[in-house]
This record gives sequence, C-alpha cells and structure tokens, in this order.
Amino acid sequence: MLKIFSTCLLALCAFTVSAEKIEGVIITKTEDTLRVTFEIPIQLFTREPDYERLQRKVKYYDADGKKQTLKPEDAKEIHFTYKNERIRMRARHNTSSFLGGIFSLNAGDYIFLRLLEDGPVQLFLYYYTQNSPGVVNPTTGVMTGGLMYDTDRCILQKGDAGELTPIRALFFKKEMSAFFSDCPELVKKIEEKEFKRENLREIVQFYNTQCGK
Repeated sequence: MLKIFSTCLLALCAFTVSAEKIEGVIITKTEDTLRVTFEIPIQLFTREPDYERLQRKVKYYDADGKKQTLKPEDAKEIHFTYKNERIRMRARHNTSSFLGGIFSLNAGDYIFLRLLEDGPVQLFLYYYTQNSPGVVNPTTGVMTGGLMYDTDRCILQKGDAGELTPIRALFFKKEMSAFFSDCPELVKKIEEKEFKRENLREIVQFYNTQCGK
C-alpha cells in the first residue's frame, strides 16, 4: 500500500540501468484497448519503474512485434502490473506552473501522470528531478558540487478537464479547504485537523464517495 506523504516527499537518487518487458494495455483517444508488451525502465536502487521517464513516453512492442514509442498526446491511458501492483498512468494536459524540475515541463505539454485515486476528484503523482546547488566552504573557499535527486509531488484534478492542482505542504489546510469548498463536511474535517497531509488519499476517497457523486 502506498503511503501517500512519505511517497510525496521522497528524495532518492535513482539511475535507470535496465528495462523489463511487461504486458499491459494502451487506451487510445478513441477508447480502443490495445494489448501490448511495454518496455519499462527500472531504477537501480529502488527497483521501481522510472516514472519520470514514463511520464514523457513509453516504448512498447505491437502485435507484429515491432518496437514503437507512445507519447502522452497520442493516448488516454496506459496500465500494467508490476510487483503485483496495478500501475495506471493517465495522459494529462499540463495546466500548472508548479510542475517543475530540471528537465523542463512547460504549460501546454502533455504528460502521463500516475493515477492513485480515480473518481470525480483524481489524485496523481508527478515525478521530477530536482537540483540542489553547490555551496562554498567559508573556511577553505572551496565549492562543493551540487546534488541531483528524484522527488515527486501529489496533484489533484476535478473531472477530466479541471486544472491540475499540485499539493503544497506549507499551504495544505488553506488550499485544500478552497479546493473542496463544495463539500462543507470535508472542509470541516480538514480545518479541524481530523484530516491532515498524510491523509490525502483518505480525503480524496471521502470526497468521491460523499460529495462528488
């Protein structure tokens, strides 16, 4: 089971060293279902799929065994199973200025986002590489090198065409109360801290079952 905020604050160096062939499905823009074999890049240390790479494109073998490349602007969703967990990545049009990282993602770009909760409100994870700059040792005057590390951010979206809303920890209560303003019972639970940052998945589930029908 994914622990939502430990995952959302993850900061581990990761290197892709291999790829695994995994059977899965592509949902096309016309809602057709294509059964294919994906070539999923795997990270060295975590032994998990390299989601940051998959966000931009995924390689697969078609019914004739030919290797193809699928970009998010050309599909609705992909899904496959890895380590007994079903992984769903849904194509989205980036409407947010908060989806950063050293590998530029611009407003208007399409991206596959990993889907954690589905329903009237969808919960996604966005993966990106961050850069920690080098610092100067005040004693020696020598600059130490910076650090590149992988991290991720939780994103909410109402419906399929709503704005992508990244979760910011410092403004969690205020921003979540505004986002779920059409569900007073949920807002009360957030403001009274019955639901906190670590309960984000439960917050989305509550809205989808109690208020989002």
